[in-house]
Amino acid sequence: MTNTGCPPKYETDTQTFTPVCQHDTEIDPDNIDPLVRTVPRYKLCSPSAEMLKTVHGLPVLFGCSSTGGEESKDDCGDIAYYSSHEAILSLSSSPRSKIRAAMVVVHGQSRNADDYFCAAHLTSQLQTRYPADSVVVIAPWFLEWTDGNVTLSSGRSALRWGSGERRNSVDNAGVWRYGADAIYPSSSANRTSSFDALDAIVESLANSTQFPNLDMIAVSGHSSGGQMVQRWALLTNKIPFGDIGHPDTQVSRSLGQENRKRLHVRAIVANPSSYVYLDGRRYINNTFQYPTKKTQATCPQYNQWEYGLDVGGPTDVRYEHKAIMKAGGIDRVIERYGHRDVAYLAGSQDRCPTTGRDGWCYSHGLETTCMDMLQGSNRLERSWNYFHSLKALYGRQRHTRTVIDGVGHDHSLMFTSREGIAAIWT
Repeated sequence: MTNTGCPPKYETDTQTFTPVCQHDTEIDPDNIDPLVRTVPRYKLCSPSAEMLKTVHGLPVLFGCSSTGGEESKDDCGDIAYYSSHEAILSLSSSPRSKIRAAMVVVHGQSRNADDYFCAAHLTSQLQTRYPADSVVVIAPWFLEWTDGNVTLSSGRSALRWGSGERRNSVDNAGVWRYGADAIYPSSSANRTSSFDALDAIVESLANSTQFPNLDMIAVSGHSSGGQMVQRWALLTNKIPFGDIGHPDTQVSRSLGQENRKRLHVRAIVANPSSYVYLDGRRYINNTFQYPTKKTQATCPQYNQWEYGLDVGGPTDVRYEHKAIMKAGGIDRVIERYGHRDVAYLAGSQDRCPTTGRDGWCYSHGLETTCMDMLQGSNRLERSWNYFHSLKALYGRQRHTRTVIDGVGHDHSLMFTSREGIAAIWT
């Protein structure tokens, strides 16, 4: 991005700085995506250099060694994250009391947590509900082996995910997005789900002893991060979503909230490639119905985790089973999800139907397995289908959905748009 606020191959009037960027046809005349001939101008990254160069670590499994190294015997590993207000567990009493709101933002498949941190931090500066300095922004980093060496401020090892064996693992599937267990450190293997890590971050923020004046947490994700946030919001038993009096409030006592005003938790799901459906129906030919037996036979995983709640399948994870059991069964999980505050964001131009680039059409990694395609041909269509499936399931519309005009598959433009800011902060 140049200092004009336009992406590569786009230009704007540098005298008037109009709010849009036009594709520069002289630079790239033969590869113009008609969906994005014009895009909104980017707002530039706002965190300090110190914030961007420091990667913090938060314990997920407690009772482990406080010392790290390459891999000590008792080092269970920390979830890596960026923070706008130092390490979550080491803030002084003054900043803790000052914090009134938190935004947790989960990166996409590229795992560019620093870039997402920039966009989220700018969003916190643009919103007007809270004083900017009373908002903490946290950007977890779900590391894989290809991310190289990362030194955490905690001095402990960073948790890492992958689909293979340790250092030889190349995770093309992004297993962290559906709650798989970390593969490193070895003391954490098969014990620490990526959802456990997200729980640890949000629980630390929700603890009223540490953050007595916090009244809102927005957990947001885009693309693969949107997939993760939606699945986590369905399963987590740790965080008190929902209305006062709803059974979700039973977990608030363990977080020390019974003597303070209601903490509000919101999940923001932006432009995911897929969703976890709550029953086996899908929108087929504009009708919400079960796929034919032939279709189910050729796509047997279509309603297994991470796409649905049927048991089994190659992406079946430990956290899902434990969460459903603890909640009291699948019916209870489905019922309470309708009471949770979940906002879905969709870019009006995120409708390219191919996996990669096909001429002008570039989907930024749209997933096109049979499980995905039964949810729709592109992300915008899948968003509409899923949102309306909730109305068919619950009998009335639950949650909210906002389409952001003129934006494609771009987390910065989604989160810093007027509609994005409203969905996150109001």
